[in-house]
Amino acid sequence: MRHRHTVLVLATALLLATPPAHAGWEEGITAFQAGNYAQAAEEFKGVVEAQPDWPGGHRMLGQSLLKLGRNQEALTHLRKAYDLGPDDVAVQLILGQAYVQTGRY
Repeated sequence: MRHRHTVLVLATALLLATPPAHAGWEEGITAFQAGNYAQAAEEFKGVVEAQPDWPGGHRMLGQSLLKLGRNQEALTHLRKAYDLGPDDVAVQLILGQAYVQTGRY
């Protein structure tokens, strides 16, 4: 029984980690890695509009907005990512970082 639960958790994690079939995802990742957070935010905004229930899009949009100092918007998207995927450790860490950065301990 425990083995099936582990397999289910891993399968779910892989599905959540798989990038969506939206052209802006790759461009957003490239822009984010290059430090072009404004472009990354625009690309991820398109991803979120196309797939509003995918936590990865909200996570990357929130992370981009956080880098731009748009903290309240970042918190909104990071919180949405958490609500959609509460077991995602990356979302938990980035959301925690956002709260610390905004002085909301």
